[in-house]
Amino acid sequence: MGFFRFFKRKKQDKPPKKIEPDKPPKKSVLEEKPEHKIQISFEINIEKNESSLDVHPVYKRKFPNGLLPGEVFLLDWVNGHEEDGYFPGYFSYKYAIDAQASLKKLMREGFLRYQTPEESLPSLKVTELKDILRANGLKVSGRKKELIERIKENLSEDEYAPFIKKRFYTVTEKGAQVLNDYYYIAPAHWYSTRDGVYDVASAIEYVEKVKGRPTNDEIALALIQQDYEVKLQEKNFNGLRCAVFNMYEYLAKKRQEYEAFDYLLRVFIIDLSGLEFENYLSKPERVLLAPGIITAIKEKAEKLHYDKKKLKVVFSKSWAIIRPVLPFHYLSEETCFQCLLYAFEEDYEDKIRGILKKAYNNLDLEALKQSGFKFFGEWF
Repeated sequence: MGFFRFFKRKKQDKPPKKIEPDKPPKKSVLEEKPEHKIQISFEINIEKNESSLDVHPVYKRKFPNGLLPGEVFLLDWVNGHEEDGYFPGYFSYKYAIDAQASLKKLMREGFLRYQTPEESLPSLKVTELKDILRANGLKVSGRKKELIERIKENLSEDEYAPFIKKRFYTVTEKGAQVLNDYYYIAPAHWYSTRDGVYDVASAIEYVEKVKGRPTNDEIALALIQQDYEVKLQEKNFNGLRCAVFNMYEYLAKKRQEYEAFDYLLRVFIIDLSGLEFENYLSKPERVLLAPGIITAIKEKAEKLHYDKKKLKVVFSKSWAIIRPVLPFHYLSEETCFQCLLYAFEEDYEDKIRGILKKAYNNLDLEALKQSGFKFFGEWF
């Protein structure tokens, strides 16, 4: 059974709401990467593209069109954006570009331009559109689309342009071609994994090695799958857990809720196994019971309307896939599922650790020793 067995949706499942791959996703419940608009104070050498922080070498290498990866992402990010002079900090600390200077470069070299007054109308707020209509003695009722059409039908650009105090950017035909050529950069930023297994740099390196034009899903899944197989070969079960978690987060960001929940359960199963790396095991008091994972399980089970019966079916499928690759587990499938049910209660930690301690006390320590297992921090 493959790592991505449940990536494709079962026909009987209700499909989740789809979003476009190049649109920034809403943050998942476990994500801890707020994107505040801030100014970064450390210095950047524009000519050499160096900063005081470590930057992936890929971000320092220009594409044939003369743009850096960070500038290609900036082109996508600023498209339709208001001219306000502020940029998320990651342009500096991750991509090592001066966003303001790069923006001027994109404008100067014809990748970007300002929107016309007509093109700017959809970017205005409803109240701003109504102000234009009201000032010109026109009706102000209706939805935003209707307001825009009323302005365009009854007023010339010269008449409503003075009311548009903001300027917005839009890509030129030349800029659109860049975004088409490097279609994988923006999605790799928005759907990146925390550990960098899938991000802009790894996506660039992957695309440069393969033939054809892989989809963004193919790029992400290939990189996460590769990391999973490496961690499994190394018997790095902490790393294996991270690879499974990466798959969960990626699917969650893509709004593929059913598949994401499967990988979330696999993370839970790995956590309760007691495995750390190679043949080292954790004692019950060291077993990871991540509050974020427990919370996500409860929230997503409620969202998917899983009762106990349905939850058992889904859990059994997850267990059948992940358990065979684990050389040890404290619990049986039934006992592990009971721990999952306890996770929905307020005092879940005491109950789950109690089950783990009971399982530990029932272990044949001599047999474990003969099998090469040892507990973290001690020999027995």
